[in-house]
Amino acid sequence: MFYIKQYPTEREAKVLFGDTFSASSLQRKVKRHALFLATRLQKLLVDQWDRRYKHPRPPEVVEVFGNPLGCVDASPIYIERPDEKQHRLATYQGKYKAFVLKIQMCCTFQGVPLFLR
Repeated sequence: MFYIKQYPTEREAKVLFGDTFSASSLQRKVKRHALFLATRLQKLLVDQWDRRYKHPRPPEVVEVFGNPLGCVDASPIYIERPDEKQHRLATYQGKYKAFVLKIQMCCTFQGVPLFLR
């Protein structure tokens, strides 16, 4: 998760993981761990989505918003500057003054993920 969240450059990765760092071996590890995490999260998401209306909601939230499923938030993942102009335009965020990808997640009021986009 650290690698996906921070997205270090090759130079930064050598500092983090040592001089014997190999970009190809790190990519293989990240891909394997991301796939494992995605399969585990997918089972949880499907189960929670099926039970989404059964989760308790705080009374003050119901009073103001009706019967919401949960809370939505987004998180940036910093990336290197893309080579293609179209990708640069799509990923640059002035708020962060950097190139980022955004991930959105909906959670129940107990913190259980319902939806990841």
